[in-house]
Amino acid sequence: MSHPHTFLVFVLVAIVFSPTILADGPPPSIDLTGVIRDFKRDHVDFNVMPIGGPGHYAGNVDLAIGNDQRPAFLGGGYKVVTQWTNSGADPIAPHLYIAPGIPGVVQVANAPSVHDNATEDTWDSSAGPYGPGNIGPAPTYDVGADMPTITAPTGLDPSEGNLTWGSKLLSSDVHCDDLSISTGGTVVVVGSRVILCEGEFTLSTHADLVLAPGATLQLYVKQGIVFMPHSTFNSHPFSGIPSRATIYNLGTTEMRISQPNGEVYATVVAPTAIMRVMPTGQFYGNFIGMDLDVQANAGFHVDMAVPMVLDACGVLINDTAGAAGVAGDAAISSPTTFAQWYREILGVNMAASHTITLNLNGAGVYEYLDSSFYPIDDQLFGNDGDLRNNYFTYQLEAQFEYESCTGQFIEFKGADDAWLFINGALTIDLCGIVPGTEQVVELDRLGLQDGDVYSMQLFYANRAPDDSEFHLRTNVELFSDDVVVTVSLPFD
Repeated sequence: MSHPHTFLVFVLVAIVFSPTILADGPPPSIDLTGVIRDFKRDHVDFNVMPIGGPGHYAGNVDLAIGNDQRPAFLGGGYKVVTQWTNSGADPIAPHLYIAPGIPGVVQVANAPSVHDNATEDTWDSSAGPYGPGNIGPAPTYDVGADMPTITAPTGLDPSEGNLTWGSKLLSSDVHCDDLSISTGGTVVVVGSRVILCEGEFTLSTHADLVLAPGATLQLYVKQGIVFMPHSTFNSHPFSGIPSRATIYNLGTTEMRISQPNGEVYATVVAPTAIMRVMPTGQFYGNFIGMDLDVQANAGFHVDMAVPMVLDACGVLINDTAGAAGVAGDAAISSPTTFAQWYREILGVNMAASHTITLNLNGAGVYEYLDSSFYPIDDQLFGNDGDLRNNYFTYQLEAQFEYESCTGQFIEFKGADDAWLFINGALTIDLCGIVPGTEQVVELDRLGLQDGDVYSMQLFYANRAPDDSEFHLRTNVELFSDDVVVTVSLPFD
């Protein structure tokens, strides 16, 4: 009597991209096909628990993808106690954290011109108003600093043309040509507002722009900024907090704080223009720009509370540092065993293709949200005595076109390990059993070139029973060439 035997054969399966195309706009869905690799529960890296207990571990894989386009295990990682976060309080990979700038250091392309009898000093807006008891030493200058590239905001309504305001409550965003706040007028900003001026912005004599409690303002101007005599912009006692108002001078025409007694509290970014503080004019805040001219009897007061570091788009980076706990390798035994996770190893794993569909939501974000991700129940090695097939890895590859300064991001949350590489560099690091958090990567932080096409490689692992979650979100239109991947399928 003959006995059937099961053999393995290696076949070629292509990772494919098959969006449904609309006549206009982005596709409503994106299909990505990757490779599932099934493992038995007695594999040394599966059905385990880290010595430090379940949770998020980081620092265990190389920051660069291996020569064979797989992650490489290094060990020497640690358990994350509190998350590293960006300015939106979203968790980020610890190694992508950017420390704030050095307090009291002003970044300028060219040496500043500070005239005799000008006042240069520092203060701390978090400690209260500028004045006695809140005045520090003169700032220092980082001359020759690289200047950021600033892009005007998109998505605003068409320009309303030239605008002149008297007293006004500003509760919506504005797109205009020239904008003037007339003499004696007071504009009160409510909420988080954006103003884009295609022309010039003028705050006239004795006019005030005031930020209501909790309000913020981003002012983008293309053809010059003038603060006339006795005008005030975000001044004390209404706010007086420079970090709540950011002025982007997009052109080459100067920003001028006029004499006498023009007063501005703001963060100013002017990579191709000069900021000129005229006699008895006063500037309180932070400045990054091409040139700075502080004239006699003028004041240049640098805020120590918000040291300036900008991304490539001129956006202030305001990360918060997390904390590392005990050392831990997240129950990964060795580079040798880890190397089996994303390769076909005869007798160790079995593989098959699996497709996920990301659907476009109303906010323009593609989402695949599966909180019970068990794609191979009763398949390949089977459930190995469990109710579900709990022990597997999943690998996805795709490409995308980078569009600078549009807020592109990729976010992932999984029950167990996940690593995301972009252009071969690690950008999401969620090692561990039940990490319990998501991570996001903002593409503008990665030094990519606008219009170029880059790779995205996602590596996921489910190593413990009872929890399997796979949440992938992005506003990037992913696509795949026919990337050929060898997978194994059984037959009798």
